[in-house]
Amino acid sequence: MAGFLASPAVVGTVFEPLRDPAIFAGAACVGGAVTWPNGADLAPDAMYDAVRAHGEWTLE
Repeated sequence: MAGFLASPAVVGTVFEPLRDPAIFAGAACVGGAVTWPNGADLAPDAMYDAVRAHGEWTLE
């Protein structure tokens, strides 16, 4: 996630606050998804589809 969070594409998105280590540390698994208190999440279905299609999942 470090490369993704450092990207200029993250500016102004729900992921930008995750650059703060204290906010990033608030991650939890809720209903099978990695989520943060600010509403950011990583969808497990998209991860699964990417792994099935490409053998790996990466943030872009």
